[in-house]
Amino acid sequence: MLRALLQPVIGLVPAALLFAALHLVPDRRLWVWPAIALVLGLMLGVVFSRFGYPAAAAAHVAINLLALMRLRRGEAVAVE
Repeated sequence: MLRALLQPVIGLVPAALLFAALHLVPDRRLWVWPAIALVLGLMLGVVFSRFGYPAAAAAHVAINLLALMRLRRGEAVAVE
């Protein structure tokens, strides 16, 4: 929802950068999360621009569900 409000005002790249910043975590072992969030933020921003908010929200839910299913099965890569 935040991106749907911000992207038309500030643009795709700034909204994606903010999306990535919101995924910063203090654990240095998880530094890759903001980078992944930036790439996905750009991709979801393009989906939002081309197909609208419902499509971008559905894509975001699908990505989160896939990630949760991987975590639940224990397939997540351990970061050490």
